[in-house]
Amino acid sequence: MTEPKMRQLDVLRAVVSQYVATGEPVSSKAVANAHPLDVSSATIRNDMGVLEDAGFIYQPHTSAGRVPTEAGYRRFVDRLTEVRPLSLPQRQAIERFLSESVDFEDTIGRTVRLLAQLTGSAAVVEYALPGIGRETLRRLDIVDLDSHRILVVAITSLGRVVETTLTLDTEVTADFVERLREALGERLVNLDSDEIADAAADAAESFVEAEREIATEVALACGRLAQRERPMRMMASGLSNLARSGSDFMDVSEVLDTIEEQVVLLRLLAEVHTGPLQVSIGAENQSEALSQASVISASYQGEARVGVVGPTRMDYPGSLAAVEAVSRYLARLIERG
Repeated sequence: MTEPKMRQLDVLRAVVSQYVATGEPVSSKAVANAHPLDVSSATIRNDMGVLEDAGFIYQPHTSAGRVPTEAGYRRFVDRLTEVRPLSLPQRQAIERFLSESVDFEDTIGRTVRLLAQLTGSAAVVEYALPGIGRETLRRLDIVDLDSHRILVVAITSLGRVVETTLTLDTEVTADFVERLREALGERLVNLDSDEIADAAADAAESFVEAEREIATEVALACGRLAQRERPMRMMASGLSNLARSGSDFMDVSEVLDTIEEQVVLLRLLAEVHTGPLQVSIGAENQSEALSQASVISASYQGEARVGVVGPTRMDYPGSLAAVEAVSRYLARLIERG
């Protein structure tokens, strides 16, 4: 397949923009009239033929214009060199609206409503409830099960009792396990998981070189035991926006059900949406229910994300700008407390 030329990619941009705006197949004449490409309608028609051969657009009916494919939308998004910033009045309105929140959940609720209004799509915010508090290692016990296996048991400051069994390549003695229990118990108690990870090497310093690697491994295992994953929740708004876009989906009810059930969408955000600002289109969503949708998301606090779900016929530049701006303001607001 021959790579389209720059002008042909400009034609693709025009076709996508026109189709997103009208929802109607785009003709070469419509592109020539609406977009300043400085070429004739015949040249644009030839370029559209090249784009069709490349799989970026297709003709739904013999007499119709062209419509972007998923590959066409992907190329369009990838060619957006930078996210278009929102206008100053829009940014001020976002900051003012979010700053009026009375508590954390009100902030999340305002965020999804605002994002749904800005984009005309369904908006979602993934979040973990605050206030769980810092969890530290309160008590540690290490038991030798046999010469190559040890059991590590930890009790945390929140009362959780957790354990793990480590299988070691090196043979360990009862004396070593006793010294390990005393040394790590002295160094790691009252530390949280992050602090234990930082202190693991220091905690193993008192052991001879042959024992140090095992001591470090056990210390890191203690840190993993003390780590508590806060369950992620999701709040959504703007589902009626998707319902009104029903003609863009074969079955919009599947998309609505997926958002309401949350599990598939949470998994998608965890497995596919791993960058700061991410777009997945159609089949990239790895979910049959979302195979005719596009998802745009941005991280705002650790791995938590805020985003929108809409048809592949989406205003990508505007939605990207809105998601990025809202995620930035949300992060700033949460940091302030």
